[in-house]
Amino acid sequence: MAELSTLARPYAKAVFEYAKAKGALNEWADFLYALRCIVSNDKIGGHLLDPNVKSEARISLLIDLASQWKVNESENFLRLLDVNNRIMLIPTIEQIFNTFKSDEENTLRAIVSTAYEMDESDKLNFETSLKKRFNQSFEVTYKVQKELIGGVLINVNDRIIDASLLGKLNKLNDSLRA
Repeated sequence: MAELSTLARPYAKAVFEYAKAKGALNEWADFLYALRCIVSNDKIGGHLLDPNVKSEARISLLIDLASQWKVNESENFLRLLDVNNRIMLIPTIEQIFNTFKSDEENTLRAIVSTAYEMDESDKLNFETSLKKRFNQSFEVTYKVQKELIGGVLINVNDRIIDASLLGKLNKLNDSLRA
């Protein structure tokens, strides 16, 4: 079976180009995020995969649940996905769409994982440092991962910077075993 990203890319590209032409990149990003959250729910996802559920019922469910974020042509987009049995690609479509959006806006996406919650001033200082280092704007998502023990793990467009205590302990363990 083809990789999910291979199957999702044409849909993400089409939605991106449409949203860009309509000046609605942020609205579509919000709509796709809402859809991702909806289809990622175990109960809803199971219902959407049920072969006994009719197409109209699937589309109606998604439109109803995402009505707050509905955008122009969203219903046609969902119909197209449903006809091609691609509804469950929505999380991958959203991810690829956001990559296109970040590239268009010259913004890098970063996921910053720390062992403890960062306060707002620390986040602001951290984002300022990232902007200086990479000379680009950032869209940062923060996560707490207690297993890091301390420090920070940064993922910037698939580039990983591991300055965590866990990472250092793992490196020390590897060097002692060598």
